[in-house]
Amino acid sequence: MRTIGAATTSVKVAAFVFTSTYIGKAIKNAIYFKHVKVQMVLEAKIAKKKYSIDELLTVYGVDVREIDIPRGVMHNKIVIVDDKKVITGSYNFTNDAENKNYENVIISDIPEFVADYVKEFDKLWAMSTVNNASATGKTINANIY
Repeated sequence: MRTIGAATTSVKVAAFVFTSTYIGKAIKNAIYFKHVKVQMVLEAKIAKKKYSIDELLTVYGVDVREIDIPRGVMHNKIVIVDDKKVITGSYNFTNDAENKNYENVIISDIPEFVADYVKEFDKLWAMSTVNNASATGKTINANIY
């Protein structure tokens, strides 16, 4: 995603699910080439699934946390770039969303709109706990090129 690739300081992600190698590569490149700080909050019930690539992202330097909503799920799909742009919509951060599904995405740099999403992300971040790869029992055998 070009918007993530244009990040200069930070990328914040709140997502129900994250399996997208396409977005993962954009995040990896932002970290490696621009030293961008990346924070990610994932729905705990889904992050523990074997198809989630959150553990791989931690290897690349993403600060991944999980949130467990007792009577439901955290179903956001938010990317905030440099606290100046927000990406949101129906688009789950999955390979199927990228290659098969009909999805919608809104990208906005309207300051008031972005500020509301930054506030929501900060709330989710405060409610989340550290992602512990060893607790999931998953092995890291994937690579994002």
